[in-house]
Amino acid sequence: MSILSVAGLTKRYGKLTAVDDVTFDVHSGQVFGFLGPNGSGKTTTIGMVFGIVTPTAGHLTLFGSDGPRALAQSRRRVGGTLEQPSLYPYLTGRQNLHLVAQIKRLDDSHVAPALKAVDLLAAADRKTKGYSLGMKQRLALAAAMLGDPELLIFDEPTNGLDPEGMQEIRELILKLSRSGRTIVLCTHLLAEVERVCTHVAILKQGRLLRCGAVAELTTGAPVFRLRTDNPLTLWEAVCKYPPARQMRREHEAVYTELADSDPALLCKYLAGLGIYLAELSNQRATLEETFLRLTGSSGAADSGAAP
Repeated sequence: MSILSVAGLTKRYGKLTAVDDVTFDVHSGQVFGFLGPNGSGKTTTIGMVFGIVTPTAGHLTLFGSDGPRALAQSRRRVGGTLEQPSLYPYLTGRQNLHLVAQIKRLDDSHVAPALKAVDLLAAADRKTKGYSLGMKQRLALAAAMLGDPELLIFDEPTNGLDPEGMQEIRELILKLSRSGRTIVLCTHLLAEVERVCTHVAILKQGRLLRCGAVAELTTGAPVFRLRTDNPLTLWEAVCKYPPARQMRREHEAVYTELADSDPALLCKYLAGLGIYLAELSNQRATLEETFLRLTGSSGAADSGAAP
């Protein structure tokens, strides 16, 4: 079942096209990664889903509903965060959630379960100005969860966090997914998408480059890892081998795709040059490699370290 469907979604600001003819579907139960570097149009697209940015063109449906009135009703079934957490620093975590509950027309009984879900009950009565960034991100996720929405949309939920904080948010998102919720995760961190998401849409400069299951995007031409005692000589030889594609060096190893997918012929070629391999292994392509191949970029998105 399609939970969110966009077709030809476009947003222009004067001569600037922030989102250009984007089309994708998010189905029930998916953890859908919306992946792209900063400035690729992710937040603008999500703003249109939330109804706070007006599309220039295109069509949007939520839970099968479209049109202004129907979308307004359907958006009551959606929760999420947009960019940085928006909190009142001189209110406690509990008081911040009480305000969100009032805006959502919910009674206060929803607040404690949300705090418990993000492990903030012990800090609930402290002012949020004293919260760490990770605690603020978790409180923002708790606010998004109020009312038990069926679709959760998180915009850069691990932005600025250290590895421990990123791990906490990642585990929380996986926990929410296992509870049956559909999740859209907007991020520029490739590793986060690969660890958490079932499906992904890749954006660059407002345009959709590829959309599909993560498993599908990380298959294709096999990547071979080669290692020998003289990595420079190996690198020079592989670069001259006609079937070699997408070559790169990492530490003492050389990685390459093979147009003919036949490593035995590569070994024969190298042996003819007096090069004998200490290692030849088949590596599954990572999402990062797929992203770089699609975009033709050497570093358009981060591999997964906290920015």
